Amino acid sequence: MTKPLNSKESANFQEIAISNMLEFTKIIGYKLTKKQLIDMTVRSVSEDNIYCQGCGRLLKANERPCPTCGSGRRRYENHVKEILSFFDSHKLKHKDKTGFRKFKAEVRSKISGNTRRPARESLTIDRTDPAYTKKFHRVEEKGDDGSYHVVHEHEEKTPAKRRIKK
Repeated sequence: MTKPLNSKESANFQEIAISNMLEFTKIIGYKLTKKQLIDMTVRSVSEDNIYCQGCGRLLKANERPCPTCGSGRRRYENHVKEILSFFDSHKLKHKDKTGFRKFKAEVRSKISGNTRRPARESLTIDRTDPAYTKKFHRVEEKGDDGSYHVVHEHEEKTPAKRRIKK
């Protein structure tokens, strides 16, 4: 008869699952660290079920003996499923001939910190104007209807710093 996993066994199972996922990512050509892989794991789903050993009926935790056959024997099942999502990220950088970075843009997919919903984030830093640096930041979250909605948008214009004097 098997028993439900305790917290130590569950943590060990998750460690094995992460190790297997790391091996899989190496096989398909991704180079990821354990932390990156853990950050990509959206959620773990654990399901504990108790069945009567005699008749197989699904029981509640406090049902003893089995209301159907009267047996006191139990079968415990624990199913753990890791749901893994990969997120993309694109970066663009432009430097002038002196090596000064004039423009930088990054767009990435992520999981929102507050709502735990899928989100898209874009950040643009524009230093093409010698007098100012412009920063634009935008975050969109996926709604219940499946479309993305803007939850944060910020534009900032500041005096230029670290500008190479000609």
